[in-house]
Amino acid sequence: MKVGDLVKYKRYPHESLQHLLGLVEDTEGSDPHVRGICVVWNQDRNRGPANTIMFEYIDELEVVSESR
Repeated sequence: MKVGDLVKYKRYPHESLQHLLGLVEDTEGSDPHVRGICVVWNQDRNRGPANTIMFEYIDELEVVSESR
């Protein structure tokens, strides 16, 4: 995954979050032992409102559309 990719949660373990789409904002600066990225989601989440940058684990996401 790279900055600008459009992502969504994988079906498992996030079946209730399948309606969300996110934009990858940052892929650097995370702990090298934790594979994560920063994503801005299109709708509110229980962890924060829409348009808020949130840390997400890349193994829980899939790319919907790659940036150029």
